[in-house]
Amino acid sequence: MQHLFGGLKLDRTQPDSVVVGDVGEGFSYQTLNVALGLLLNGARLLALQRNLRWRSSTGHALDVGAFIAALEVASGQSAIVSGKPSSTFFAGALAEFDGQASTTLIVGDDHATDIRGALAIGARSVMVQTGKGRSRLPDLPKADFVVDSIAEIPGLLITIGDKVLPQ
Repeated sequence: MQHLFGGLKLDRTQPDSVVVGDVGEGFSYQTLNVALGLLLNGARLLALQRNLRWRSSTGHALDVGAFIAALEVASGQSAIVSGKPSSTFFAGALAEFDGQASTTLIVGDDHATDIRGALAIGARSVMVQTGKGRSRLPDLPKADFVVDSIAEIPGLLITIGDKVLPQ
């Protein structure tokens, strides 16, 4: 994992931060307990994203957000999130291509991360009704547009055109 952070020294005993990302099957009770111990000894909790679940080839699976939530409660810390739904993450993506939120349409399949992130920066959003996009929980943010498949996006763009996303 160290290669993901360039030349930063990896400290597994007294780190400044515990960075939690997607490690799939690498999450275990032992891994979480090690992370908790580091957090209780003063390390900050950093999360790459907060997705609670995802749809794998075998069905629904817990995602990193579920483990972040457990570590937050157990350590008494709030994670610093650098990925979805962080407005910093979405604003950074806009900055990469000199985009403006008012002319950006964010397409996603997760109300809690994709749509919430779009709202956080003032962009319009499209919910694709695949996987998690089918969720109908009342507390989830609502997208501006809903489509059944990503294949419908070109038609939606033609339909909404300049009326919604000014040039």
